[in-house]
Amino acid sequence: MKYIKSFILIFILLFVGIINCYAEKNTTSVNNKRIFDYADLYSSNQEKNLNKKVKEFIDSSKIDPIIVTVDKLEGKTISEYAMDFYKSHKFKSNAVVFVIYINEVEPQIYMYGIGKKAAKCYTDDRIGEILEYVYDYVEKKEYYEATDKYMDIIQGFYDLDQRDSYYLNDEGKIVRYIPWIEIIILSLTIPFILIMLFIYQINSNNKVNKDSILDDKLDKEKLIINTEKDELIDINISK
Repeated sequence: MKYIKSFILIFILLFVGIINCYAEKNTTSVNNKRIFDYADLYSSNQEKNLNKKVKEFIDSSKIDPIIVTVDKLEGKTISEYAMDFYKSHKFKSNAVVFVIYINEVEPQIYMYGIGKKAAKCYTDDRIGEILEYVYDYVEKKEYYEATDKYMDIIQGFYDLDQRDSYYLNDEGKIVRYIPWIEIIILSLTIPFILIMLFIYQINSNNKVNKDSILDDKLDKEKLIINTEKDELIDINISK
């Protein structure tokens, strides 16, 4: 009887150990996952390509790009679903959540940044530009292309790191904003200022010349007066 109890106890311990190992392995796998294709929008090859870009983005930015596709929001708004999804998983403190919601009426997409680094890079204006561009692909049911473009864009914005003013053009490329109006105004203002300074300098020189001429004239007149005075003095002395 004693041996039977020992055998049962050993069996239970081994069974629990196996379960714990499996659970730990499974948890690690889930925690390393960043693409959750619940709506089955990607093929296996497409998801593999996206995972490669996800890994590259994490390595360079230390920000988690979380991609979720769903056909049910569980009675929530898409923003509520995205927030709850982030909270229910052990992602990084800095993350970007992107949700594609497919339904019978019209698709919805949502994106937001979590953490100081992500929020600083992905401002409301940039998020608006990204979603507006990506939605065209989602609307055409080109879900892989939409997500692939999305990954390229968020990588591009991170690389720029808000060092200057950039925007997303119609071709989905991140280009630098050039303030043409300010440049034109400056190009007109600077020559105008230089011309005014030149005119002022000319007027100043003319005034100096006039003053010099007047001083010379006064000096000559004074000299003549003094000369005449001296001559009168000489005449008186001679007499």
